[in-house]
Amino acid sequence: MPSETPSQQELLDRIMYGSAGVKATEAAIQSALKTFTDATANQMSILVQNNTLYPEMREEMLKLEKHVMEMTLEAIDAIQGSVPQPPKPNSNNKP
Repeated sequence: MPSETPSQQELLDRIMYGSAGVKATEAAIQSALKTFTDATANQMSILVQNNTLYPEMREEMLKLEKHVMEMTLEAIDAIQGSVPQPPKPNSNNKP
């Protein structure tokens, strides 16, 4: 007649993988992770939608944008200065 007493490995497997406590702990961890992920996603969404900067940062960004525009205009002027211009008609070039 086979014995009804589970082996030590079976008992260990029940404790590790079949216990209600382990399943409850896993469910609690999954729930906490989901809550954290949802809250983080929500906050990131709010930050992206508002995209508000601190006044100091906004001022620095405006300065940077102004400097970039100035550099762009200087580059355009430099390029235009290096492009050969057609001769202007004057009184010396008349036939």
